[in-house]
Amino acid sequence: MEIYVSVFTFTLLAVLLPGSCVYLRQVIIPPYVLLGHEAKLSCVFELRGDTLYSVKWYKSGQEFYRYTPGEMPMVQVFPVSGVYVDLSKSNVSVVTLTQTEIETSGRYRCEVSGEAPFFDTKTHFKDMTIVSLPKTGPVIYGARPSYKPGDKVSLICSAGPSSPPPHLTWFINGLHTNSSYIHGPYEFDAEHGLKRIELGLEFTAESRHFEDGGLKRIELG
Repeated sequence: MEIYVSVFTFTLLAVLLPGSCVYLRQVIIPPYVLLGHEAKLSCVFELRGDTLYSVKWYKSGQEFYRYTPGEMPMVQVFPVSGVYVDLSKSNVSVVTLTQTEIETSGRYRCEVSGEAPFFDTKTHFKDMTIVSLPKTGPVIYGARPSYKPGDKVSLICSAGPSSPPPHLTWFINGLHTNSSYIHGPYEFDAEHGLKRIELGLEFTAESRHFEDGGLKRIELG
């Protein structure tokens, strides 16, 4: 008898609420944000015959923001490293992060749930990376004023601090350098979670490296 009543109740609810569901249209998360700038995360959804129970935001699996219109307080913020919510710019569909730092980078997921009895839930995620550009261009150390065939060329290029670390490439006279000449890249920790990169170049100058009697150009790309 109890089984019959449960099945009947479920069937009746399904008839009373035809097609009731949560439709998550899209999650808008900027793929890259400059260090220190705010980041706006948007969760665009529709309640098709359903009632909203909650909107939750997670960073790398940890919940940091919850909006529940049927509870008090309606908005809750939970401590997650690198995540700072600006409540004055956050609501049911938008969460604004402020004071972004390198640790703010990660996978962000929005989860929208409808009310009882079905608690229909939809979720989607996207990745966001906090970017810090180098304040100056790369610097080459160890260069001599001139070279001749047989001379040893030993150079180091240093770039950064930055995040993500830049990709460095050596060129000789406009051509990609032989990979056997390359040493590194080597990565060093810098302040605020940034990285400094060094890439070495070492080879013995040969006649083919010279144009019009001189080694014209060693550069980075």
